[in-house]
Amino acid sequence: MPTKKEVTTFNKSLILVGLLSLTVACKQESKPTSDVNAEQPTSSTEVVELNKTYDQETQNAISQLRWVEQFDLKSEVANSIKQKDFRLLVIAKRGPNVPGIELNQQASLKSSCGEKYLEGIGDVLFGDAHKKLYDKAIQLASEYNRLVAPHCEETITTK
Repeated sequence: MPTKKEVTTFNKSLILVGLLSLTVACKQESKPTSDVNAEQPTSSTEVVELNKTYDQETQNAISQLRWVEQFDLKSEVANSIKQKDFRLLVIAKRGPNVPGIELNQQASLKSSCGEKYLEGIGDVLFGDAHKKLYDKAIQLASEYNRLVAPHCEETITTK
């Protein structure tokens, strides 16, 4: 289990990423578009209906995964490399829990690189909306881990 300090640090970085994403989104909104009818990319917010009525437990589960809507993979990887923070994104659940990393490499990489637990990810799914955000979180974690792991391995071999 992560320490309180690790969880706090990870949560602060998620908040920072969210704020940065909102800033970028606001700047992009103010730019004139050349073709109003051009197809816009879809986002997770369009997948999860915000006006749908969910029970409290499902609402809580969905709100814990809202971070995926603002997660910028490229900047997160770049920041991790810049800060030499090669901790892998892991899932708090039973069984293999490092998305994107081969099973036979998970234990050694977690031991060498460290780990950051993904907020809102576990063993339980709370309906379709939660599953869509959950799947997106797993996809992002897989891509992040595949991009960060080689840098961690590089530091291990140079020690």
